[in-house]
Amino acid sequence: MKKIMILLMLAAFLCFTGCAALDSARVPDMEKALARLDRGETLYNEGRHDEANAELDLAIAGFNTALEIESNNHETLCSRGLAYALKGDFDRAIADYNAALEIKPDYYQALRNRGSVYALLKGDLDRAIADYNAALEIEPDYPEALYNRGVAYRLKGEFDRAIADYTQAIRINPNFAAAYNNRGVVHERSGNFDQAIADFTQAIQINPNSVTSYNNRGNAYTQISSFDQAIADFEAALRINPNHADARRGLEYARQRQMREQ
Repeated sequence: MKKIMILLMLAAFLCFTGCAALDSARVPDMEKALARLDRGETLYNEGRHDEANAELDLAIAGFNTALEIESNNHETLCSRGLAYALKGDFDRAIADYNAALEIKPDYYQALRNRGSVYALLKGDLDRAIADYNAALEIEPDYPEALYNRGVAYRLKGEFDRAIADYTQAIRINPNFAAAYNNRGVVHERSGNFDQAIADFTQAIQINPNSVTSYNNRGNAYTQISSFDQAIADFEAALRINPNHADARRGLEYARQRQMREQ
């Protein structure tokens, strides 16, 4: 169960940045491999881990074939690295990112993805931040790297730096729902519930199917004893995902507190 939770966190932490630039006439299965990688990442986000692994195995096989034809394609290596990371083969993932960076040292997508593996799976937040810093030196307006660095700062307890990175990511990409959501989490943990609710609300407006943002806003409403709003949010989360354990627990807790405080 712990490994599954880590993989779910990784799927949210990494995004699909590898896109191998090979001629489909030379490597006819390349598009399928990329599609399977994308599908595998989606399945992990949905909690369908066996199906995800099956798709990722097929994706890796496709990338292996491509690398037999063009062994120094940094984008294919980065894509295979993401597939390995999602499967939980973290050492191979880092090896692929390292190989991609040896070929193209300014490949900021690989720096970002390698940093994510270091942060969540190796527990090396400082090394992760170093990778994000390097990526941002190459591409300063890289909202995903800012977002990931914000997550690393949050995990280190450096909330002011986390908020600064999320805010900068939002400035670059005003529709970055995850950045609003995570900035809201930091505000909530700092006791700034009104700001947290505002951020969760913005995340929901951008992505109305975000179970996490509904659940988080429900928790924030519970903290300020706005139980009707909290219950509505937990119910909304469960309509999207009836198996969301945190939302179900939050709903039961909000109802219990509402009854006690009436």
